Amino acid sequence: MKFFKHLALRLLLATLTSMLVGCSGGTGSSGDSAAPGVESPEETALAECCPHAAGDWPQWRGLHRDGHAQAGDLLESWPEEGPPVLWRRAIGSGFSSAVVKGDRLYTAWSDGGREKLFALDAATGEPVWSFDLGEDFEEEFGNGPRSTPLVDSRNVVYMMSSRARLVAVQGQDGTELWSTNLFKQFGTGSYRRGYASSPLAVDDLVVVHAGPRRGAVVAVHRDSGEVAWAALGGRAESSSPVLATLAGRRQIVSTLGYGLAAVDPSDGTMLWRYPWPTEHRLNIATPVILPGDGVLISAGYDQGAALVRVSESQGQWAVEEAWTQKRFRNHFNTSVYLDGYLYGYDNAILKCIDAQTGEEVWKTRGFGKGSLVVAGDRLVALTEKGELVLVKASSESFEEIARAELLSGKCWTSPTFADGRVYLRSHEELVAVDLRPSVSSTSESPVAE
Repeated sequence: MKFFKHLALRLLLATLTSMLVGCSGGTGSSGDSAAPGVESPEETALAECCPHAAGDWPQWRGLHRDGHAQAGDLLESWPEEGPPVLWRRAIGSGFSSAVVKGDRLYTAWSDGGREKLFALDAATGEPVWSFDLGEDFEEEFGNGPRSTPLVDSRNVVYMMSSRARLVAVQGQDGTELWSTNLFKQFGTGSYRRGYASSPLAVDDLVVVHAGPRRGAVVAVHRDSGEVAWAALGGRAESSSPVLATLAGRRQIVSTLGYGLAAVDPSDGTMLWRYPWPTEHRLNIATPVILPGDGVLISAGYDQGAALVRVSESQGQWAVEEAWTQKRFRNHFNTSVYLDGYLYGYDNAILKCIDAQTGEEVWKTRGFGKGSLVVAGDRLVALTEKGELVLVKASSESFEEIARAELLSGKCWTSPTFADGRVYLRSHEELVAVDLRPSVSSTSESPVAE
């Protein structure tokens, strides 16, 4: 504990200095905050002294885990070769998306037969340190790490390997703080498709999906990695939890193999569940929290989507089905919610869905099994074959603003948007693109070694 007190003090001083230096720049906001009900994991006593900057993207799906980026105006007039590329570097296989805090970028890929967590300079792509996560994971749909790191307000980075090794390392230099093997504690049989759950910070805990024995949802103490509680059972290794407030109560919401479930963050007590089983017991997309205590679950395998509304009365929880939609099948990349509408993929078709009724508003092809995030009133999408596409987030019709091919190889990983820059990856390359309108239109970029 002395180590952590010393670390916390050093990081506090460094963070306060950084805040003082950067305070004149303002935060800038599009007005698109987290979806109603979604809590940032940094809304804790620990984070009050050292909050993330507005432009950070510190975890899976961004600051509030909802796919929304803090964004002002974007560069929308692109030359034929595309928007400015700041840097690109060769990487190994994997599906881990990037997270950004300050001047550091953290992600993971396969390197020399090992899964590794990397820290890069976000501005140049130059490596700062790497941390060995264990033996590389090989699988027919793609090798390498699946989880996305979490960097918390103390600048500690958490990551889970494809074989369910959960680690905490110091963001400054990659020093290991603790490591725990959740497969040994909660797994059984094989690793199947590999563990892909991205860590979630809740108060003094880190929460992930493990299983399939008891411990589909597991919380460990941030400062030690020791298990605080383990809840539920069933397959959950391919999905990631969210923190939300529903019916006035804070809860962790998860997609498990059999459907939706929510637990109390303090002790893992189950609050409610909703059955939505798929053929392969795989619900991969992250739950989307909607206004009116709503939760969207969407899955591939011809299952489709459902919106449920959660209520509580005298300690009894109820789940009411608002609508179901067979033709809105998020296979593995999650939809985003904006101003009453959902934008996401029905397998390989990009669609806009009325969130109140579940009715389809528009659809378009040409993205494959793509991904997307929201920046202001724009969708920033990545196609399966590596095209960056800027789309107007309109409930009227599909309106493409710009498109450029920036990557080759399989691109199933969701974009990261931080401080006007977009970070994209395939199984071969990681690229940083600048969408700030003040940047020159030249696309010449350095190639990081």
